[in-house]
Amino acid sequence: MATLRKRNNRWQVQVRIEGHKAISRSFVHKRDAQAWGREREIEIQRGGVALHHKKLRTLTLGTLLERYEIEVSPRKKGYGSEAYRLRAMRKHP
Repeated sequence: MATLRKRNNRWQVQVRIEGHKAISRSFVHKRDAQAWGREREIEIQRGGVALHHKKLRTLTLGTLLERYEIEVSPRKKGYGSEAYRLRAMRKHP
């Protein structure tokens, strides 16, 4: 959730969501700070911002390859051959 506060005649917005690193920025106008905060929250919820580094350490290459095969690869022209290669990579130790 975005938190606004006034500091030294500027508006600081801080976005903190569990599992993600806190991000903050300062603005001259309050409306700009509010808009930026909302945009960052939406971006985090959609997965546009990387997870916190501690959570990234628990991910494996196999998990990432599987996610790529499900989310990205189907939109490509050579999906069949790419999916085959991805599955082969996941099987290899």
